[in-house]
Order: sequence, then C-alpha cells, then structure tokens
Amino acid sequence: VRERIFNELYEKGLNPTNIRVKETEGGTSQKIIFPGALVVYNGIEFPVDLLNNNPGLSAEVNLNNSIQGLEYKFINAIRNLSITNYEKIAFIEGHGELNDYEVGDVTRALASYYQVDRGVINGRVGSLDNYKAVIVAKPSLPFPEEDKFVLDQYLMNGGKILWLLDGVKVNRDSLQHGNTLAFINNLNLDDQLFKYGVRINPNLIMDIQSALIPVNTALAGNKPNFAPSPWWYYPLLNTNDAHPVSRNINLVKAEYASSLDTLGGAKNYIKKTFLLASSRLTKIQQVPAFISLSQVKDQPSQKEFAHSFIPVGVLLEGKFESVFTNRILDGFDIKGEYLFKERSSNTKMILIADGDMIKNDVRMTPNGPAITPLGYDRFSNQT
Repeated sequence: VRERIFNELYEKGLNPTNIRVKETEGGTSQKIIFPGALVVYNGIEFPVDLLNNNPGLSAEVNLNNSIQGLEYKFINAIRNLSITNYEKIAFIEGHGELNDYEVGDVTRALASYYQVDRGVINGRVGSLDNYKAVIVAKPSLPFPEEDKFVLDQYLMNGGKILWLLDGVKVNRDSLQHGNTLAFINNLNLDDQLFKYGVRINPNLIMDIQSALIPVNTALAGNKPNFAPSPWWYYPLLNTNDAHPVSRNINLVKAEYASSLDTLGGAKNYIKKTFLLASSRLTKIQQVPAFISLSQVKDQPSQKEFAHSFIPVGVLLEGKFESVFTNRILDGFDIKGEYLFKERSSNTKMILIADGDMIKNDVRMTPNGPAITPLGYDRFSNQT
C-alpha cells in the first residue's frame, strides 16, 4: 500500500526525499517523505514542491530558503490554476536561434502562464505588438538592421526582451577531439545593447566553482575510459538573493559564458541590477584563444583565479533610447507602417551573456526526440 501511495504522489508531480529521524528508543532511521502539497481547483490538481534543495548549501540554509519561498509557491500555484486570460510571448527565429526541441523544457514551463509562439521578424514593424515579451535564445547569425529596428521599436513601445546571447563562439565538435578555438561571436547587436546601457565582453569566464564534463583518461591506444572532471568553462553561477527574480535559486549552470559591463554617463536613467555572477575564484580568458581538454589536468592557482563575482546576467529597467535615433531609415527594407519613437516608456529587459542557459539536452530515441529537464546534470545527478 505504501509503495502504491508513493507512486501515486510521484506521478502527480511530488518529489520524495530521505530524512534521518531519531527514534524514541534511541538510534536513527531513514524515512521517505514528500515535502509538497497538491492544490486543487475546479477538479484540477497542481503539485507544489515545498523544499528547495541546493546541494551547495547546508540543510539549515535550504530549510530556511524553503520557508521563505512558501508564500510565493502557493500564490504561484493558485495563479496557475485560476488564470483565464493568457498573455502571449514569442521566441524569435531566423538568426540561428535554438530550435523548439532545444528550448522544449522551458517552453513547457512557460506554457503554464503564457501562450508561447515562435516566428521570424523578417523586418516587419508591428509583428511583435501583441506579445508581452520576446525571447532571443542563442542566435548564431548576425541580425540584419531591419530586424534590429523591429526589436528596437518593440522595446520603445513598452515591449520586454529576454536576451540570451553568446559573446564567444566555441566549436564543441572540435573540442571532442582534444582542442578548439574560441573567437568573438559577431551578432551585429553590440551597438544596440551599448545604446541600452550594457555590453557583452569578448571573453570567457573560467571558474573554480564549475560543472563537470566527461574526459577520456585512458592512455593513447587503450580502451577509452571517460571520467567526469571539473570544467572551468562551465561556471556554476551565484544568484542575487536581494532580487525576486533570482532569490532562493540554486546555482545556475553556464557554458562558455562571457562577462557583462554596464555603462554609466548618459545611460544613468536606466536602473541596472545584476542577477547572476561568477564565484569568488574566477579567471577571465580573453579571445581568440585555444581551449584544450588537457586543461582538466592543471591545478588551479588562486593567483590565476583572482577575479570575484563577475556579472553574467543583468536586469535593465527604465526608459531606453532608440539605437536608430539620428539615423537615416530610408535605406532599410523595413516593412509595414510605423511611427518612429526615440525614447521608450518604462519597460524592462534581461541580458544573459550565455545562450546555453536556456538550452536543454535532446536525445534521439526510437519514438522521436526526448527532452532532458533543463538544468539537470547527469554527471553529478544534480539540478
């Protein structure tokens, strides 16, 4: 009976955990509990996990964070069940962005709150007007000026943008053979982001607080023996506990992330809040640069990893200035009617200097593509 109940709870979306309990007669025992709740509305059940389990924190801190998050989790569940009017958000396509399978897990999560669409801009002004927010997820091709104009005017009219951009290109296929070259990723967005008050630097963050990759440790000519090893180019980023967007979130895995700079001067009317940053022991690798798997054998020195808390994600809020102000627009192939705006109303954007952060793994199976949960690390069995 107990096993049947456990299976029912698990299938409803509640996750079990083990705890050690002191017995009245002395000694301890292991017990399985489900630290969660089921919220029911109109016959629909919604699972709520009440335990935040960050493996990098102590049990006491995890418990305290879980208590702090109770109100949000229940309000979130009630909102999820009672929402009737779904706003729309869109993933931008046409510049080599991640496909729908590669963002399948985050799309599934967003679909609980929004209608999620995908499409190309194709230089058509107003094509994004009906969307609450748009997501630019790891583009690999330069943006034409016409598409930049569409995004710019969408922002000027109060739209919100989530940018997930790689500052550096790394050929992972070449790295499987031992080494590769990292070089600047030209997306033709630098001037636009600069105007909005932020810059992605042409570098890579290396961090002692990092995730693992499989590396062949066998001698040449022997049968391959893959072992997980820390890979400094996969930093586990710290979150800003002072802001509701990133409060009480586990370490966030990045892959070949770059650092961010915010700009002062004329951009002081934009409020900037860093959401993600590296650890206390960070190294900045300028590009172009060679990356070799043999680096896993190197012992890191604190002298090399001398930087601390390098920003990778930032929230920008305020009234933005158009990058097309004082530019002649007649030479662009802009489609549709528009009334050019030089300054936005109050709006927001988030820039993450790592496109992979939103990408889930995709495995091909006989039944088609299988999507791995976003954030799950199969080498450490952690999320």
